[in-house]
Amino acid sequence: MIYRWSGSLVIGVTSQKPEDVDLPSTLTDLSTQTWILSGTSIIHDGLVFNSTFPIDLDQLQVGTRIGLVRHEDGTVDIVLDGEEKYQAFTDVPEEVYGIFDLYGQCCQLTVTQSEGDISPDSPLFWEASDSNVSNSSPAVPKLNITAVPGIPHKFHHSCGTNISLSDDCTIASRTEGYDNAVIFSSKPLRPGELFQVKVNKVAKIWSGSLSIGFTKYHPGGVSPRHLSGQFPFQPNKLEDLIGEGLWIMQGSSIKKNGRVVKSNYAPTLERLSIGFTVGVMLTTECTMHIFLNGHDMGLAVADLPKSVYGVLDLYGQVESITVTSSAVNLPEEPLRAPSISSSSSSSGSEEADKETGAELRHKQSLFRFHGIHGQNIALSNENLTAKRTTSFNHGVIFSHKPLRQNQLFEVRIDVLNCHWTSSVKIGVVGLAPEKITLPANVSTMRRSTWVLQEDLVFHNAKKVKGKLKFNLDNVKEGRTVGVMIDENHNLHLFLDKQDMGVVVYDVPSHCYGVVDLYGQCQQVSIMSEEMMGAVGPPEEKEKAALESGLKEHSPMSVLLPSLGLPAWTCHYQELCASFKETLGLPDGFFEVSVKLSKCYCHTCHKHRGEEAYSTKGDPPRGYSRPLGWCKFGLRLNTLADVIHVLETWNVAYHGTSAGLIRKILDRRTLIPGGELLYGGLAYSSFHPQDKEHSSEAKQVLMSPTIKYAGSDLFCEKHKFTDVKNKKTYSVRVAFQVLVKPGCYTVTGENNGANQPIDPYFENREIRWNTKEKDSWCLALY
Repeated sequence: MIYRWSGSLVIGVTSQKPEDVDLPSTLTDLSTQTWILSGTSIIHDGLVFNSTFPIDLDQLQVGTRIGLVRHEDGTVDIVLDGEEKYQAFTDVPEEVYGIFDLYGQCCQLTVTQSEGDISPDSPLFWEASDSNVSNSSPAVPKLNITAVPGIPHKFHHSCGTNISLSDDCTIASRTEGYDNAVIFSSKPLRPGELFQVKVNKVAKIWSGSLSIGFTKYHPGGVSPRHLSGQFPFQPNKLEDLIGEGLWIMQGSSIKKNGRVVKSNYAPTLERLSIGFTVGVMLTTECTMHIFLNGHDMGLAVADLPKSVYGVLDLYGQVESITVTSSAVNLPEEPLRAPSISSSSSSSGSEEADKETGAELRHKQSLFRFHGIHGQNIALSNENLTAKRTTSFNHGVIFSHKPLRQNQLFEVRIDVLNCHWTSSVKIGVVGLAPEKITLPANVSTMRRSTWVLQEDLVFHNAKKVKGKLKFNLDNVKEGRTVGVMIDENHNLHLFLDKQDMGVVVYDVPSHCYGVVDLYGQCQQVSIMSEEMMGAVGPPEEKEKAALESGLKEHSPMSVLLPSLGLPAWTCHYQELCASFKETLGLPDGFFEVSVKLSKCYCHTCHKHRGEEAYSTKGDPPRGYSRPLGWCKFGLRLNTLADVIHVLETWNVAYHGTSAGLIRKILDRRTLIPGGELLYGGLAYSSFHPQDKEHSSEAKQVLMSPTIKYAGSDLFCEKHKFTDVKNKKTYSVRVAFQVLVKPGCYTVTGENNGANQPIDPYFENREIRWNTKEKDSWCLALY
């Protein structure tokens, strides 16, 4: 308790899932599906119903215990110090979460739930499904991760002196004592591979428990630090490995080389019982994640070496374990389509005939499903098939690797269950699966997610587009559905290998495919054929491109000349490019691929069929597309990918002068009003009528619409004569900017406009100002 503040702990229940809650600054601001006690007031959905509750939370002292109990009749009691009970809420749904706010004086809480009070409904502890476990054994969890079919993991023959290995090195048992029981995986783990064991035997006479993690030490090898004659070093305890590189979970803490780097990381391993599973995963980003009973406990340690062995210590209570995970043999070389040559020998054909079906499937398939998936998903067929085993949700699955540009991620609908409503959802996510807290359905994911559901498009759990020309609920068994990101970072939907056009613009280039086996959709399979650039015969490609009206920016445009069709040419875009050349800007400022340039003239915009307005950022904010302008993509700072600028920042525009373009690009920052001189006069982003806003002279002005930022107020017109047609044109220049949410102020237009400048925005929200130099990133010119 810190007594210099007022107010104290706020407690209550909510029927919203934690991942679905937009967390406010205080709990009392939650106004949906929430019952709260604050001070002596009972609050339901933001309204106070009773201000005379017998317990005053503002009077709590250090050491006081307070809890919640829900009864079958829908009432919830507040329990004080385990004895006094007071009915606080009524008509509460069956499934609710306890929710707390460490407000004011209350600055720290501790869960005091004892081992005997563990609820069978806890996500980590419930009734065993293993028939070999006796009824008197502690509750055992169901797994959320299905072991990947393949070669079973094994323990290394080099182990502690008290370890006995059996069943082909898949079972490890401690023969005596409580220590000297270190064991290793037989091989280094591949990125994305889960090494998991199940507890077979527990001895309560000891204290302490199993530890698990990674080590750089090569079991059975010779360590430079521990040479003993001509024999290799034999570790018995984890302490022996500290000098070799060691990252482990011990108790509830994460340790690196014996030093605690993260406390209270997860439920303690000292409560493991028979049938419980523990695993460790090396992710593709070289981070360590611990899995308890199939649940990912999140990031434990980052920046691990690429080659590490799994290591465990059968210490204390845990006396015997069994490996339950498997390794998949992946090809060491990139998959390539077989070349066709007239000189192919018969011996080559004979060698191909010897390949197994599994090897052929791996060679033919560009994608598999990721080992991290929804709790109701079971994978089979070398991770090419996913099935929802129960219920209608918790069926989210990912591609095992990110999509490359113009690479199609496609699945076939194998089984539909008409008992449910709605059906498959598909899209992309900008985060690695290891970093995602899996939701019940993918449409509620709130970070870097673009999902198609029915005839709608969702971005970060919010609907951003509707009434599409197709409806995924109508896809039948045997049909295919897929997504692809083109070279312009636009997301295409494919139905039965036909490109249905762009459904989302400006998605990140590093995205994983995501599918949700929701409702009727019960089973899907990844198509085991080469999909790179092959989406049907040429006549189908031509038809799809013509029907969608997206030749210019779809991957089909590259193929049109070979079909004998004229390539799309925009003279307005060529004219803008000619003006850009007269500025003498180095190519290093711009993206290498000229295809990232895009024209927004009336013809091109209509040709693509895109909407004039969109949203961007987290939280999302609307912006207008620069209709009538032509854009040229700038190279982003390398830090932009690290801090997820493309996914989380808002889009705005900054009008400027052609004479300032080079200085802005050299400095990689926008220029506040009055800072530089242009044409011998002080250049300002503000109109002379803004004298009363002289305090804004050092601020940078932006706007979510190019109609305001690119107007005469902020963009100076320049005369340009085209060398080809000798005609003279008036030209304006502006920057498209990615700006950090919360780092700018929204003000109104103050130049006396009587009509809306842009019908999508009110004049009072059309002007953004900021002084924070690190709050924006140049994206387009």
